[in-house]
Amino acid sequence: MNFYKLNNNLKKLIFSLILLITLVVIGNHFLLANVIFEGDDYIHHAARTANYYLALKQGQFPVRWAPNLNYSYGYPVFNYTYHTPYFIGSLLHLLNFSIQQSVNISVLFSLILGVIGCYFFVRSNKVSNVWSILLSLVFIFNPYTLLSIYWRGAVGELYFYSLVPWLLFLINKLMLTKNDINLIKFYFVGISISTALIILSHLPSVIILAPVLLIFILTQFDKKVIENKLLLILTSGLIGLLLSSWYWIPACFEQWMITYQSGSSLDQYHSQFALMISIFDISKNFNSSDKFIDVIQIGAPSFLSIFVGLFFIKINKKNITWPIIFFISVFFLSSYSYFIWDNSLILKYIQYPWRFLWVITLSSILIFIEFLKSKTVPIITRNIIAILVIVGTIL
Repeated sequence: MNFYKLNNNLKKLIFSLILLITLVVIGNHFLLANVIFEGDDYIHHAARTANYYLALKQGQFPVRWAPNLNYSYGYPVFNYTYHTPYFIGSLLHLLNFSIQQSVNISVLFSLILGVIGCYFFVRSNKVSNVWSILLSLVFIFNPYTLLSIYWRGAVGELYFYSLVPWLLFLINKLMLTKNDINLIKFYFVGISISTALIILSHLPSVIILAPVLLIFILTQFDKKVIENKLLLILTSGLIGLLLSSWYWIPACFEQWMITYQSGSSLDQYHSQFALMISIFDISKNFNSSDKFIDVIQIGAPSFLSIFVGLFFIKINKKNITWPIIFFISVFFLSSYSYFIWDNSLILKYIQYPWRFLWVITLSSILIFIEFLKSKTVPIITRNIIAILVIVGTIL
């Protein structure tokens, strides 16, 4: 294939994807090292990846039993924990990467998956290529992902987060495709598979995702489109639930065998609220405190999106949805929502209030998208905002 003979749009697409992948790899180059890094969960992920690989080698499918955990007596950890990261890690180990490398490259792969998914999602909203690249970098270089990589080692959440824009992209395309039956079938299958993979990546986060998806569908499309395609979307999502049912049905109905509800898991939120003023303090970095909760912030681009959203509401009051979702997420992240968590079993299953950080980032991107789709915004204003977003992302 001769690159120079390709049309300009395809050249632009290839260049954009290469640029995004390169920036993600450079920004997280330490993940190419053959060591297990310090973090809350990396050692656990290494042990589970090794056991997942061994279980597959022994013929388990789906994998439920970790043969060498629990002092080599075995342990049914995969009845209750997510699968996507460990399956990817096992494939990497099969390709002769060490367990350490398999865990690290799996994390890096999730970031690449996320930045490409966000690029396609933003482009599907008829946003310029430059802004699609920029918002994709905002999506992948934000406090939620940085803390998940560098502090928590939350591999499952990273896969969940990286698959969300793919699901939004496929929903977008399905809703807007009119007469091409083959394309509709393709997007339908894609939504089903994406839904299943998201559930297999991090089930607690799906509790937050479900209402966000519903709001996205009801606010992004006109009434006629929703009436024609909503049943199709719901059906494809239901198929995704069924495809992953071998995991979540036992995980839900076999809880009596473990101490999840009677233990401390549903009470962990008590000490995990952030102060409201701390959430908006974008001057903090990883060295600001040795306590995780003290370094949580929304990030500079999200901070900027607040002003963009409020400014845009004055122009068009219909675009109030994502600023509202933004502040609702901040509320649930802060200590002001303590009383609601105390009285809601659903919220307790989310476990940690700071998991709403990803909704803040997604809301920020959707605020920027609505801003960019407006024809009333002067080019000079767009360029100034772009420069501020670049500086904020670097910061």
